[in-house]
Amino acid sequence: MIKPRLSYLIPLLLLLSSLLSASLLFFWEIRDSSQVIERESSDTVKTLLTQLQNMLDTQLADDNYEGARLSLSVSAMHPQIRTLLLTDENDAVVLANRYIWERNPATAVSGYVAASAGQVRQTQVHASAIDRARLLLTGYYPVTLKIGTGGQATNRIGVLYVEFDLSGRLAQARHKAVTYSIYFGALMLAIAAISAVLMHVLVSRRVKKLTAAARKLAAGDLDTRTAMRGQDELAELGQAFDHMAAQRQQAEATIHQLNLSLEARVREEVAKNREKDHIVIQHSRLAAMGEMIGNIAHQWRQPINTLGLILDNIRDAWAYSELTQDYLDEEIAIGRQLIDKMSTTIDDFRNFFRPNKEKRAFSLKQVVENTLSILFASLHNNNIDVEVEVVEDAQAYGFPNEFSQALLNIVNNAKDAIVAKHIENGFIRLSVSRHNGQAAIRINDNGGGIPAAVLPKIFDPYFTTKASGTGIGLYMSKMIVENNMNGRIEVVNRQDGAEFTLTCPLAGEPATTDAG
Repeated sequence: MIKPRLSYLIPLLLLLSSLLSASLLFFWEIRDSSQVIERESSDTVKTLLTQLQNMLDTQLADDNYEGARLSLSVSAMHPQIRTLLLTDENDAVVLANRYIWERNPATAVSGYVAASAGQVRQTQVHASAIDRARLLLTGYYPVTLKIGTGGQATNRIGVLYVEFDLSGRLAQARHKAVTYSIYFGALMLAIAAISAVLMHVLVSRRVKKLTAAARKLAAGDLDTRTAMRGQDELAELGQAFDHMAAQRQQAEATIHQLNLSLEARVREEVAKNREKDHIVIQHSRLAAMGEMIGNIAHQWRQPINTLGLILDNIRDAWAYSELTQDYLDEEIAIGRQLIDKMSTTIDDFRNFFRPNKEKRAFSLKQVVENTLSILFASLHNNNIDVEVEVVEDAQAYGFPNEFSQALLNIVNNAKDAIVAKHIENGFIRLSVSRHNGQAAIRINDNGGGIPAAVLPKIFDPYFTTKASGTGIGLYMSKMIVENNMNGRIEVVNRQDGAEFTLTCPLAGEPATTDAG
């Protein structure tokens, strides 16, 4: 496809305009010339026939028939007169520029109209008309015929009929109009050619230079300049472009320096954030370990009391000489069972804090059971009932121990809320299911809910409403679920308390990005 370039378009428009103007000039010249020719021809015919009319009136009154013939023949010598007739009241030719027409009906002449001649004889007012082709002017002029007969003169009204040829003058006018149009078109063509050259030199070449510079600048060549000089609009545009390019070069340099300093600051901030996250994780672990130590104390209180009773029983049996080998073996066996149970509790807590190295499939139901086994004593001592509903056990995909820690933080928070508000018949309900194609756990409590002003901030680091809280438990839970397991953690207030929902990918649909 040919691109319409400005250097070609303007001269082309000038050329088309010149052709249109030449055509209009031709038609206007023809029209004006035709009107002038018709008007002048009408005046000429009127003058000639008026003179001939006067001469014929005199000559025919004197019965000078030959003189009348001569006068008509002389008038007919005009180069534009094609037909000249004198007819009587019966439309018979009396005199003519061709003898063959005399004494014959005038209607034999092709242009003669008897009705028009009759109207002129009746009104004695001349009439003229031009044919449809505008090439022939016809005229009818009244003439008084006085022809003597037996010494008596008879007055009759005849008609001079003339056909005046306009074609010759119209052809000359047309030739003149064509000549003028050709001269005018040639002049406009020369102007168009000169305009094309000027457009190329003054506009097109400089526009191409500007275009090339703009493309280089867009491609990243910030050193490009047009170096245009002058006072015209294109020169001003080129100078403005150079100024813009210089400003952009300066701005790019400034941005480059800012990027360098920004990269350094980002690296510094990333390092600080990593250190901060490391500290947060350590604080979270220490806080969780504190919770776990309390839970261990609750778990060991009963076995230790039982061991104390066993020792007292052995001492009393010895004092009363009732200590037998069977009794001693039985009490020692019971003590060993208690010690094994306490050792198992230590293993459970140690495994809980041991991070998983790789993601794997795990049962949400099992995670809930493991978490509640650790918190059982603490919840039982605070008279908090726990309900577990397994709608549909789901195999999640991720880090089970870390997920357990996130779940433990939420259950601990629910317990603390119930204890702090001294709620009787406190309960925590956990529901395991699949939700929208994800493995899900819902945790409900009747701890009174979370204040609306606090709700948007509960996952922020170091944000807490508890006097002894660290503000990192829920933050760590959110990091574990969303960052490490590509899941989601949400919280809403229900009628009696808060509801947390933890979701993570199902096994068999691993997340695209591992985090550990």
